[in-house]
Amino acid sequence: MNSARLSNLTLALSLAAALTAASATTFAQSSTSGFIQNLPADMKADPAGPGTMRWQSPTTGLGAYSKILLEPLTIYIAPDSEEKGLDPEALKSLSDWFRQIIIDKLEPAYPVVDKPGPGVLVLRPALTNLQLTSKSRGLLQTVTPVGWIVYAARDAHSKRYSVDKASLEVEALDGVSGERVAVLIDRAPEKSGLREEQYLNWTFLENTLNFYAGRLRNNLDAAQKK
Repeated sequence: MNSARLSNLTLALSLAAALTAASATTFAQSSTSGFIQNLPADMKADPAGPGTMRWQSPTTGLGAYSKILLEPLTIYIAPDSEEKGLDPEALKSLSDWFRQIIIDKLEPAYPVVDKPGPGVLVLRPALTNLQLTSKSRGLLQTVTPVGWIVYAARDAHSKRYSVDKASLEVEALDGVSGERVAVLIDRAPEKSGLREEQYLNWTFLENTLNFYAGRLRNNLDAAQKK
């Protein structure tokens, strides 16, 4: 092979490699809402399924953490969502529901605390690209007996809204330094293999949260034994 052809081949391979790297980086950076800033360039596909990516610090392991600080849930409504927001009661219901799922999986082994510090893993969760439709309100929803108020408030998000699409984003930070420990992005409704009737609902979302909370618990357990 002459030098000119070798040079051209080398240039072509270099350009292909550069384009592949750029494509991977663009995918990682464009897969989120902007909730998590400066995504790691080496995000990897998660075994949980298509549309899911994760990253874990190569220098900080989960074995250093025995407590969890769960920051309030952040919600980003998709621009094309039929409903542009949640009413206050539904917003509180959704936040409490999310928080309780995490607590049920982690406690009592890993107490959920209210302040950062040594041994505390800070979780920043968000539901992004949330697409909602409003459920029609019947008489029982507009004229509510006093005795039903607590029950209605507890499930207000699922009783008043249907969820059509959502992504889960979680960033884990060290409770002292604030350094990033891990990142998870799950674009749940974009996963392959879902039938139309399974596309997304509150139960599907709850199962997704239970899966990741349970996996975090298992990973923490495994890290403590090392």
